[in-house]
Amino acid sequence: MNANNLHSIIEFYIKNFDFVNNETNREYYKWEAIKHFQNHWDIDASDFSSMFKESMSKTSNLINNRIVQPINGIIKLAENYEYCNKVREAFKELFYTKDDGDIEKRQKRIECFVDSINNWLDICEHGKWKYKQDFRVGLFYLNMFAPQENYLFKSTNCRLFKDYIEFESDFGSGADFSLKRYYKMCDVLLAAINESSELKELHRARLNDNMVGNDNYHILTFDIIYCLSVYDLYGELTYTKRKKMSANQKALSLKQEELTEELKNIQYELSDNYNKLSEYDDFSIVGTDVKNKLGKTGVVISQNEGKITVKFADKEVKFVIPNAFSDGFLITEDFETIAILKDIAELNNKIHNLKLELQAKEIELKKFSNS
Repeated sequence: MNANNLHSIIEFYIKNFDFVNNETNREYYKWEAIKHFQNHWDIDASDFSSMFKESMSKTSNLINNRIVQPINGIIKLAENYEYCNKVREAFKELFYTKDDGDIEKRQKRIECFVDSINNWLDICEHGKWKYKQDFRVGLFYLNMFAPQENYLFKSTNCRLFKDYIEFESDFGSGADFSLKRYYKMCDVLLAAINESSELKELHRARLNDNMVGNDNYHILTFDIIYCLSVYDLYGELTYTKRKKMSANQKALSLKQEELTEELKNIQYELSDNYNKLSEYDDFSIVGTDVKNKLGKTGVVISQNEGKITVKFADKEVKFVIPNAFSDGFLITEDFETIAILKDIAELNNKIHNLKLELQAKEIELKKFSNS
């Protein structure tokens, strides 16, 4: 491990303490969010959904973001009478089961919680991938309840910190992630925090009645990892992995990471639009009166896989929807049908453009991968 880098990281955080806590960046919101959660959490609340929504209302981007919304997934389940108590029991298992500090048991408990919630979401909110939970989210929930025993986790920030202090153990990712090894790394930083009276004094001075204060500096541990990464505060520090990379390799690596993230976001957005479009799978305009562009009247007599058959006085004609309406070949005075067909047309257009954007990003990413 690089003890010099670890010492410098503490210094960098102290130096930028006012910056990360100013009224623009407000990184102190983590302590406020957890305090708010603890003030409002009630496992026995009669309206579990409303209680959970209020408890999580200060979390900002800690859990939800514009792409994934696991908090909303829990709320949706809790609003369902059949699943509300199942969700309540899952949180009881997650929060109140004792593991006597056995982190491997804790990891299995989080994994079990995530699997249970996702199984229920597959039934109640099928296809709504943005509501899905993952291990990181389960760990966030547990941190809200017991921050003094746990550490928050965001993969990119934590891996960068691991590289900078040249931590000897890789805590893995996905199915290979080890909470025990990750906590071991956090314990190293926590020990450095406890050795810095200046940092502890700064931190204690910012705490107020709206912030949790009995977390044993565990939130501060994550805050250092997070802020140094997000605000690029590592200064001139280097680490072994970077020393082996040329300036050109660094640029390519950063560009590749950027493209990969952009690609993932496009895939998420594409999936979201497909899900929205699937909501119209059962939409039918059979029986709707229409006119063609010559003014002849007809009625839709069948609909199958995006095509309709219109019976006019003299013949039957097939059309593709929603294009037949958006391109002016057919007209209807059914305003609800017009609105839905407009939505479908807009979604199809978004999906088409996203596919083109996705294809372009895949080509660009392949070019950088082969560089």
